[in-house]
Order: sequence, then C-alpha cells, then structure tokens
Amino acid sequence: ALSPPRHAARMAPPQPDAARAAFHGTAEERRAIAAQPHLAPEILVLLAADADPAVRRAVAANAAAPPHADRLLAGDAEAAVRAPLARKLGARAPELMAEEQDGPRRIRLARDALLLLAQDVEASVRAALADALADLPDAPRALVLSLARDTALEVCEPLIRLSRVLTVEDLEALVEAPPAPQTREAVARRLHLPARIAHALLRCGDGPALLALLRNGTARLEGETLAALASRAGAWPWLPEALTARPGLPAALLQTLLPLLTQEALERLLRRTDLPPATLAGLRERAQPKAALVWG
Repeated sequence: ALSPPRHAARMAPPQPDAARAAFHGTAEERRAIAAQPHLAPEILVLLAADADPAVRRAVAANAAAPPHADRLLAGDAEAAVRAPLARKLGARAPELMAEEQDGPRRIRLARDALLLLAQDVEASVRAALADALADLPDAPRALVLSLARDTALEVCEPLIRLSRVLTVEDLEALVEAPPAPQTREAVARRLHLPARIAHALLRCGDGPALLALLRNGTARLEGETLAALASRAGAWPWLPEALTARPGLPAALLQTLLPLLTQEALERLLRRTDLPPATLAGLRERAQPKAALVWG
C-alpha cells in the first residue's frame, strides 16, 4: 500500500460549501463560516452585511476580512460589532498610519475604518481601540494623543497609564489642562511616573489625583515633593496615612506626621518591617503615649 503524503497531517479537513452556507445556511453555520481564516474575501464581504450581529461580529474579528468588509463594519449599527473591529485594526495601526495618503486602496480603506472607529460615538468602541494601542511602542502618535485626551476614563486611562508613545511633555499638558476631571487621576496612576509629573500634580492641588499618586508604588516622589505634601496634611484627612504608607519615607517626615495619624494607622506603621530599626525605635518612643495600648 502507498503511504500517505508527508504533508497529509497538515492538510485542513474538507470544508462545507462556504458560498452555500453564506447564502442559505443557518445563523450558526454562517457564524462558523465568518470566523474561518482562509475564506474567500467576497464571501466575507457578503457576511459583513449579514442580518445576524453575531455573524458580522465574527467577520469583524477575522484577520482575513478584506478592507472592504472592515470599512463596511466600521459603520455597523452595533457597538458589539465595531469593538472587535477596533481591536483588530488597532493592532495594525502602525502599518496603516505609516502608509502615504495615496497608498494602496486596501490600506486606505482600512485606515479610513480605523480613523472612523477612533471617533466612534460609543466609548466602549474607542476603549477597545485604546487597549490595542496601549502596548504598542510604535503606535501612531496622533492617534494615541487623541485617545489620551478622551473624556471617557475607560478610553484615556490605558494609554495614559501604559503608552510609551506619550512623552513627559504630553503628560504635563494633560495635568495642566485636563480634558476631563478624571484625567489627572489617570496620570497619577501611570507606571513609573517621573518626578516632574508628580510635582506638576502637586502644583494642581487635586486631592483625588494626589491620593492616586501616593498609592502608585512605581511613582518617583522626591523629598521636596513629599515634604510639600506633608505640609498640606491638615487639608485632607487621608493624606497623613497615605503618606506614611509609602516605603522609604524619611524618618523626620514620619515623625511630623505621627500626631495626625489615627490609632489604626499608627498601629500599622509601627508593625512595618521595612523601616530601619533605629527609625522604628524612634517612632515608638515618639508615639509612646498614643501607642501604649499597642505596645504595653
């Protein structure tokens, strides 16, 4: 007997008649066809206009869908269809936006769809695009800036927190002229926030943003900024505890905050294991009257 071809194990199993299923199949069959990665482009364009939103959603998520289908779906009535399309095209944004304006028509169609989704009326769609762009080091700068200035927190926050495309100057501009009340808080939560931006947040005096800053363990807070925050401890009841919870706080600064701490916060501070023994001993002595119930 003849042995099977060496590539037989890699051959795809026979598929049902895709064209027949696209025209006459059940909704379940059409959804299955729409998700296939090697389907003929003309059939995917046909399914992009299917009456069933789940079929159109499958086409939107299909990387093999032709630009004509993507451009059609960018104007779909269902946000649940446009969101997966935004994620898919967002991952291709560097390629799509790098092409010349008069580049190949397929690129122009896909780029038009991408830009349309960036201005979508539904925040969930713009958020899907922002999520796709947040981790791309070569994401298109204009697109990132536009979405970072979005007034919806679910849209702007992933980019403000994570995008390496944003510069220190971009972040400072967002702090000084925030498009939305929550923008400063999003900046304060950025990973490895530079000291310059922490100082900019301090200048603004935005309480919720400063609390988010103190809770950001990756933010770089210099001694001058910490001292300035400590000087405002009487303005916000949460500030002394938030300050003393940060590691590496100078012993002198800790001591100035002791009278403002609640008993519970003081107990947590004196149980810390990251403080130098000399600092901890000094704090215990300074806090003796207040901590007597804890330390006997």
